[in-house]
Amino acid sequence: MRGVLELFQNPRNLLAGWAHYLAFDLMLGIYIKQQANEIGMSHALQIPCFLLTFILGPVGYLLFVILEICIK
Repeated sequence: MRGVLELFQNPRNLLAGWAHYLAFDLMLGIYIKQQANEIGMSHALQIPCFLLTFILGPVGYLLFVILEICIK
């Protein structure tokens, strides 16, 4: 934890970290949307997946996978 805090003391590292997180969230959100449309998942079920993906990345994707299995 201390190493991560020290790493983000540098503004360039902080910017790189945020760009990485945002890119990950964006790409995963796009993937979830495409897959959800293919299987006919309602938008109401997609919203929690998007919110969790934005906040906790892999947790949102895990929710999507669980819902996808239930729908199929």
